[in-house]
Parts: sequence; C-alpha cells; structure tokens
Amino acid sequence: MRTLLRRLLGLASAVQMDEALERLRRIDATLESLVGARAGDEGRAHEALLREIADRARGIQSSARRTDGNVQTLLRRAYLNDTQDPHQDLVRHRFRIQSQNEEDGITLALFARIGVVGRCFAELGAGTNGGNSGFLAQECGWSGLMVEASEGRVERLRQRFDTEQVQVNGSWITRENVNDLLTDHGLAGEIDLVSIDIDGNDYWVWEALTATQPRVVIVEFNASFGATRRVVVPYEAEFSRETSERPHAYYGTSLGALASLADRKGYRLVLVEPRGINAYFLRNDVGADLDGVSAETAYARSAAGMGAAKVAAKHDGDVVSAFESAGLPLVDLDRDESFGSVGR
Repeated sequence: MRTLLRRLLGLASAVQMDEALERLRRIDATLESLVGARAGDEGRAHEALLREIADRARGIQSSARRTDGNVQTLLRRAYLNDTQDPHQDLVRHRFRIQSQNEEDGITLALFARIGVVGRCFAELGAGTNGGNSGFLAQECGWSGLMVEASEGRVERLRQRFDTEQVQVNGSWITRENVNDLLTDHGLAGEIDLVSIDIDGNDYWVWEALTATQPRVVIVEFNASFGATRRVVVPYEAEFSRETSERPHAYYGTSLGALASLADRKGYRLVLVEPRGINAYFLRNDVGADLDGVSAETAYARSAAGMGAAKVAAKHDGDVVSAFESAGLPLVDLDRDESFGSVGR
C-alpha cells in the first residue's frame, strides 16, 4: 500500500507519508511510556504525555487530509476529460502541499500554461508554510521574498525556507513600506508572482504597489461582501484582524473592488479558487488565450457563497448594510468613484 501511494502521489506526498509513519512510531513509543509510568508524582507527566499524543494525532490528521486531497487530484486528472473552458481546467489541477486551500496545484497549472520569466516571487503575508509560494520555493526551485509580521511565524519560516534563494523578512506590511520592501530585496521590475494575504489591507497594499510588475497576482478577498458590491474597509496602517474588537468579518475587500483595481492597474481577473478565499489576476499582456472573467462569474464558480451565507445570516442577510448600520465605515466604490471618502 505504501509503495502504491508513493507511486500515485509522487515525491512530495511520499515525504508526507514517511512523516506520518514516523509520527505513528513516536506515538507508539509514547504510549509504551505512558503504560509504564507510575502513579503519584508522575501524574503531571501523564498529562503532558496525553497532550503530546493529542498534538501528534492532530498532525497525522492534517497529513491524512492533504494526502486524501492529492488522491482526489489524481482521480480528477485520470478520469475527467479536458473541457472547453480553460478556467475550469486550471481549477481541475488543484492540490495542496503548502498552501492554505488548494492553490499549489492551480498556481503550478497556471504557470505551465503561461510560462515563467525568472521563477521569482514575493509572498506578502507568508504565514508558516510560505503561503502561495511555499510549494514553488520548496519543490520547484523558485526564489524570492517571504514577508511575515508575526515573530513566531517568521522563526518557523526561517527554519524551513531561509536559504540563498529565499529571503525571509519580519515586517508589518503597509502601503507606505511595500515598495521599499521589494526594492530593498532586489525585486524591482518584472517578476512572476506577487501573493498578498495580510487579512486586512490587501486592497490598499496592491493599489500602492508600483515597484514591481508581477505577471500573476494572487490576492485574498472577503467573500462575505458578496459578488456584486465593490466595497473596501478603509485603510488603517496598523489594522489587525486578529486583535481588532470589531466583527471578525469586518476586514479586507470585496472581489468586485479587487476586479476594479485590477482593471485600473492593467490586470484581469481569471479565476477564484474553489473555497472562495483567493483570487487570481493576470497582467493584460500575459496569457492571451486565457480570457478575463467578471467578479460575478468567478464568485459563482467558486464556493464563496457558502461561507458568505453563514456570515450574512448573522446580519440578516446583508453584511454591508449591517456594518454601515453599526457605524463601521466602508469605502463604497459604487457610490464614490474618487476612492477617497468613506461611503455610506
């Protein structure tokens, strides 16, 4: 079975399988220690061991989910015929090794279609796995920059990725510093990919970005704003969704607002990954055979409406109106095309 799975899933998943088996061996050793432990003063040790077992079990569950997703990818490739729609073909190649959802496979398929110029990326909001660039860096030999504000996450990124090819920077990303961050790390001009996932000021940071002209841009959006509204939470340099006392759904930008910004910057929306969290944009001179799609179409093709519906239900179905009624400002691009005032 292990040999078969290795043959099916390839090198990356083979490594995952070995890691999962090693975790199982460690759990077995831990259980033996637990059985042999004595009562009394060793009660605290028992609790610690149980916590360790729970942590390792969660790790195995995560590995199993990734492996299951990769098996599904193989089945899609083996049994689903190519379609007339290149956007759906890209989504069909989705899988997850490092990315949050299944962006790894989509991104790889997209660059296989449009080609690369230097295999260079900038990941703004890299988390602990390198975000949407971790797979490209670890498995595909790409170089670039990973920026993350959290000290703990930066340390983990450096343990995993900090090499001659990948630079890891611990900075809070703002529209005031984003261009200096990229130029200071040698990323001025054309690069292949910029990915922005900072849970708040994503729209404003991309709007301010002029130092580099990426061929592909991936940006997180807030699906709870819906498919048609073009709204953005006003810019605050220190905005943090994790520490904000405002509703958890009050952050970021709608997909429609990002599509409008893309148009102004010379890009087009091409797809949204199926969970409805990240949107893909192509520079207009890249991938001529891959047409742009409207925000409404991309939103409908993804599962974004499912997550958004849960949020909307808490606000009587209209998140935007609920935020405005609560005195939470939004920049509404449909009412104020100046982009400078807070819409009501």
